[in-house]
Amino acid sequence: MFHNYLITALRNFTRHKLYSFINIAGLTVGLACAIFIILFVRDELSYDRWIPGTENLYRVEVTYFNAGQPPLRTANTTYPAADAMLAQMPEVRAAVHLENYQMTVTTGDRQFLDQVNVVSPNFFQIIQLPLVAGNRSSLLTQPESAVISERAARKYFASKAAIGQMLKVGGRCLSGRNVSGDCIVREATVMVTGITRDLPHNTQLSGDVFIPDTSAAYPEAPTEKTIWSNSHGYGYVELQSGADARKVEAKLPALIDRNFDPRKTMGLTVRGSQDLRLTLTRFRDDHLSTDRYGGMTPGGNWATVYGFIAVGAMILLIACFNFTNLATARAMARAREISLRKVVGARRSQLVTQFLGESVLMALVSLILALALVEILLPLYDQMLGKPIQLHYLAEWPLLLTLMGMAILAGVLAGFYPALVLSGFHPALTLRTNANGQSGSGLLRTILVVMQFAVSIGLGIAALVVFAQISYARAIDLGLDRDGIVVIYTQGLSEAAREGLFRALDADPALKGASLSGNTPFSGSNWNSTVEIPGAAGTRMFHTIPVGPNFFSLYGIHLVSGRALSD
Repeated sequence: MFHNYLITALRNFTRHKLYSFINIAGLTVGLACAIFIILFVRDELSYDRWIPGTENLYRVEVTYFNAGQPPLRTANTTYPAADAMLAQMPEVRAAVHLENYQMTVTTGDRQFLDQVNVVSPNFFQIIQLPLVAGNRSSLLTQPESAVISERAARKYFASKAAIGQMLKVGGRCLSGRNVSGDCIVREATVMVTGITRDLPHNTQLSGDVFIPDTSAAYPEAPTEKTIWSNSHGYGYVELQSGADARKVEAKLPALIDRNFDPRKTMGLTVRGSQDLRLTLTRFRDDHLSTDRYGGMTPGGNWATVYGFIAVGAMILLIACFNFTNLATARAMARAREISLRKVVGARRSQLVTQFLGESVLMALVSLILALALVEILLPLYDQMLGKPIQLHYLAEWPLLLTLMGMAILAGVLAGFYPALVLSGFHPALTLRTNANGQSGSGLLRTILVVMQFAVSIGLGIAALVVFAQISYARAIDLGLDRDGIVVIYTQGLSEAAREGLFRALDADPALKGASLSGNTPFSGSNWNSTVEIPGAAGTRMFHTIPVGPNFFSLYGIHLVSGRALSD
């Protein structure tokens, strides 16, 4: 029986080549779009879920409330927060901290400017990144130790074994200067005690070098670890099994008030919990569940994921509508075939099976072609998204089965109504009048055509709106010029050296200008300063950028009133 169904379906495909081509091409494009969207959604949902043992791990995030300004929501946290939670909350089992800095890494006679992650010594016991070499329980227990990635090991030591090798790390000037204004450089020679696998793209973490915050290369003064008003890096807490994160979060305002008094440290007339708020976000959900700036890697959001799913469903729906319309439109051409089958004894259930089988077979052929199209276009898709999206058929067989199920479902949905219509022809009426022997399908075909055009027009309008918004964002006047400006970080220079560099650059006729500044106007970080306004009660916090007098002309910032700064 199956063999006869298959032979009949193949003969029907070859006899009506144009019809088969249009149907298969439509389903192929629809399935290819759906596969691309599934790959994107799968990638977005996979962030940090490959790290074991993070079911009860949360990132501690801080929101600042400054009078007269909107709340500043960040992915960072104040340094003492995680440790205070560990010490004062029985629901918290462990706490770790991570800060990343650009540091000079020296090996032999070679130097590299790399991101170095300064972490708590127990970091790798709590966030269990996969190891290639090293004992996880003792990786960073020694102050002058380091864990590097496979990529960093190849970069620093080429083909030599990296375990036991020495690296000189430091060269940052963040913890203060001496009385002469010279930079206090913190450096240390550390020994490689472990090697991790290279971090994939689907993680909130970044960096290839990890050292403990007990190292002499840690660039902050010890007092920085006690300041609640400054955000330093990222804090993570692991809750006890069964602990409710929302109940823990409800206790945080009281914890802040016990440990932080802005009236004493900053002169503000508010309680600590009114100046800042701490929230907990599940580690595995950080990528999609927070819109705070300051993360190590760009975040996503659920609205994008849901939007892509909706678009994929609509594209696949259009392909199914197209299939259904073409199949019902061809009812006249197959009316005599169906009638003759019924005359010789074919039951309606057999005819439905035949037509559904043809529909599913066409969908499976379309799936094969769609997968081939995806393989061809995947490099361009990766380039557009800016991250590698891969499809491994054998390693990801559940995904392949899902795609097959989706194709079969599309075939059944697209072919179900045509199968009912075609199998319902009346043989006597069809053979006598040469008509299709069936009425009433015209209204449904009209509805399907209208829905198909409506969905297509809706997708077109959405695409135009997105394009217009992107064009607007690219062309918007930011009030400053950021083209052609090179930012040079001078943290390791003394005051005299920095002034000398500025004067040399400013005098260079090949340059339009130069300026000194403690930050850039488009930087994600901010310095907060307490400001007293004459005649106003209390104090206020403002974002502050220390700048030189050339700052406004360099960035093309126009003043609304008054004059620019002078020496």
